[in-house]
Amino acid sequence: DPDSAPAEVVEVQGHTRSRPLRGRSQQTQIDGQDSQKSGLSSSSSAARAALEQCGRDYATRLLEDMGYKVVQMGKQNPGYDLLAQKQGDTLKVEVKGHSGQSSSVFVTQSEWGEYLRTHQRAGECWELWNIENLAQSSGGTPRIKRFRYLPKSALRESGYWIDLKQCSTNFPK
Repeated sequence: DPDSAPAEVVEVQGHTRSRPLRGRSQQTQIDGQDSQKSGLSSSSSAARAALEQCGRDYATRLLEDMGYKVVQMGKQNPGYDLLAQKQGDTLKVEVKGHSGQSSSVFVTQSEWGEYLRTHQRAGECWELWNIENLAQSSGGTPRIKRFRYLPKSALRESGYWIDLKQCSTNFPK
């Protein structure tokens, strides 16, 4: 299956965030309700960074094996982690790495916007690569699954950031 391939394993104690960062009290409630399907767990930032980099490195090697020249984007990326190019073909890959399994991921506004922009262009493609079971402790076989189509029905709103500097204690007149 060209959309699914085994991955390498890394020994880490955590995985990437598949939900936005929340306060401790709010996170405790969410952990109890949603932790099984979200893939969210507490871990050190160093462990998360190691897992994220492991996923990007694995995806880079796979793309290079497919004949692409690959550039890893920086931490403040333009809506994707990897830019893969070969003659007449540009692939923008957003990598989501997990120590175990995950049935949902968090996509930033930048990533969603790049997906929508690239979806309209000929010769370019944006893909979400979900890489699971990267930690040896997961007990599962590492797998990568490529997603090319993200329907709006797959989006799940979990809240909004409110800039209180723009708010008022009174209703406008």
